[in-house]
Amino acid sequence: MASKTKAGKKQPPKAGKKQQTTKAGKKQAGKKQGTKAKRSRPDPTEQHSPIIITDGSASIQFGPREYPDPASGTHIRRSRGLRLDRIRANRRHDNGEFLCYQLGDDERVVIEVTCEMDGVNDGRGCTVTGGNSRTGRFSPTIEFDHGVYNETFPTIGLRRGRRRGNRRRDITSLKIFSVTGSGALEEVHDCDVVQERRFRISAHDLHVL
Repeated sequence: MASKTKAGKKQPPKAGKKQQTTKAGKKQAGKKQGTKAKRSRPDPTEQHSPIIITDGSASIQFGPREYPDPASGTHIRRSRGLRLDRIRANRRHDNGEFLCYQLGDDERVVIEVTCEMDGVNDGRGCTVTGGNSRTGRFSPTIEFDHGVYNETFPTIGLRRGRRRGNRRRDITSLKIFSVTGSGALEEVHDCDVVQERRFRISAHDLHVL
């Protein structure tokens, strides 16, 4: 009977150990929550919308602060302190990849978008020019006729963006050219995704850190 009593007295310390373990577990849980909070902070290089080109109704989306309104008499929106990193599609190309093109260090490219209106190519497409310089010296520019792409569309995604387009225009081609040392343009990508419905091409223009 005495041994049973002693065994009974040993039970409270065991309960205490469980409580200590529970407290430790709470502390660990708190640490894990803290880690998650750090990971949820936005990446400073991607606080704005990338440049997004879509069809269905031809449109282009961009960060409004990064690409302010063009100077009077022009159609060129100039940015500062950005670099083009890569161009990516939302659908697979014929080669099975989503990536259109990955820029090398200090490489410059020209993205030419050709459009038709009522079946006629009037030469009023869209051009994105920029490079992958860590100093931001090739910060991208976006050029399109603001009188033609004069409709405001709902933005895509949660990041800050402005989307302009024209419901009567269709994108017929998107080509990427690499700028050589002599300034010549060398075609590096002719996007076959533009032949599909509801395609989306994103040019990731990151802030230079």
